[in-house]
Amino acid sequence: MPDHQSTDLNAAPPTPVAPLAPARPVSPVAAAGPPFVHRGSFWTGLVVFAAFALVGWLLYARTQNGGDQPYQLWGLYAVGVLFAIATVFSGRFSLSKLVEGEDGRLSVSKTQVAVWTATVAYSYVTLYAARAFQAHDQHPIESVPQNVLIVLGISAASAVGAKAITVSKISTNQIQKTDKAPGSASLADLVSGDDRSPDLNKVQLLFWTLVSVVVYVSLTNGALAHYFASLNCTGSAGAGGHDLNCLALPNIDTVLMVLMGLSHGTYLGGKMTQADLPRMTSVTPLSGPPGTTVVLQGVDFGTVAGSIFLDNRPYWGPSASMVWGDTTISFTWPNNDANGTPWAPGRAVAITVLTFGQTAHGAASFMVTQAQGVNE
Repeated sequence: MPDHQSTDLNAAPPTPVAPLAPARPVSPVAAAGPPFVHRGSFWTGLVVFAAFALVGWLLYARTQNGGDQPYQLWGLYAVGVLFAIATVFSGRFSLSKLVEGEDGRLSVSKTQVAVWTATVAYSYVTLYAARAFQAHDQHPIESVPQNVLIVLGISAASAVGAKAITVSKISTNQIQKTDKAPGSASLADLVSGDDRSPDLNKVQLLFWTLVSVVVYVSLTNGALAHYFASLNCTGSAGAGGHDLNCLALPNIDTVLMVLMGLSHGTYLGGKMTQADLPRMTSVTPLSGPPGTTVVLQGVDFGTVAGSIFLDNRPYWGPSASMVWGDTTISFTWPNNDANGTPWAPGRAVAITVLTFGQTAHGAASFMVTQAQGVNE
């Protein structure tokens, strides 16, 4: 009787004497965003901009006379406007869509760019609103601290570098990307790899980004507090004893700069060393007669069919029966061996999988329980 149980496979596979599997093509973009000139997008965008115009007018009416107002609302308003512009022009009215990669997963490199852009926009507009309405100084904030410019540059360069490394590795068949189902992106994507296991490089990058952003927002709010408390911020006090220098963009601490730089370097280094390692984990059933459907379970087989070897010979069974997936491969066991001879009952035949130029780790075997004398 055939044994229909699965087994774990740990041994190294035999080395097949056969040409490598065909190269895996680069996955195309799963879905393009809707065109800007779209009736639904146009009216939705018009409503969004009208709503923001109304909120802006209400904020202006509240703060035009100056005083100790919550100018942070202007910073939040600026972040909202940024989001509205990005979503209306792209036709994607979802915050997650702004930081999704082409594979449908949330991208940690895009997320940290979006977070830092929103943070600096919040800080600048908050402080400028206080200068304009309270100090009646409409001049732009001219001095941007060097560390702020460096952080914005590093975050953008990290996102571009991460994408370039991924595209290069896909084109050279070192990794392959399986697209997620539409709408299945989750926050877990920011701290895990494609195999859903935790990625410490992502965790580190995200952690220090969030810590630095919280500190920077606190410094911005502290600058407002110093101004209204009439503290001397290394400059001459203006009208009413308030020092306008308090409302300058805060700098980022050097220690945080070093920690963020290290996390970005580690993240990109992990991207450079990333490679998919195909692996077989089980075969079902373990035995059966010719014509049995054999199912191989594993990871990173890819979505483009590679090659199967039986006793180091390329699979010669019916090709139409083979179904190839990233985690499952199924095929029909051929009636005869590679020489056209009926299988000897009780013979264990080694199975090897080759995909995008790599032999899958883990060995599998299938025992033929009876022979059939029908040639294919």
